[in-house]
Amino acid sequence: MNIKISLITEEEPAGYNPEYMALDNPQGIVGWKTAYYIQADINEGELYVHFKAYDLKEDATATIDKIERHLDAGGELDLEKWFFNRYCYGSKAYQRNYEEAEYALLDSDERWNKYRHT
Repeated sequence: MNIKISLITEEEPAGYNPEYMALDNPQGIVGWKTAYYIQADINEGELYVHFKAYDLKEDATATIDKIERHLDAGGELDLEKWFFNRYCYGSKAYQRNYEEAEYALLDSDERWNKYRHT
């Protein structure tokens, strides 16, 4: 199995404070930070993300190196520590699972409008 490991980033709240809750900030978010995640491309386009988020890019890349060495030595990914994220658009996995993949790309309003009559 050919597995590609990569680094992805996500902007996440740095913290929460109920004193900052307002109409324009209902969750009381205090600042934003960049979180680093590890993504694995498995089975020709099935994208899985590791549960652990890293605050430092260096820590995430060190873990990627460790995972790649493990895979190169014949090891496998323990999918209990990963969650399925989505199918990579246009990949073979996307084509095999077209309806599910297309549904996942829709936002909630589009899902409602497309499927409410069925």
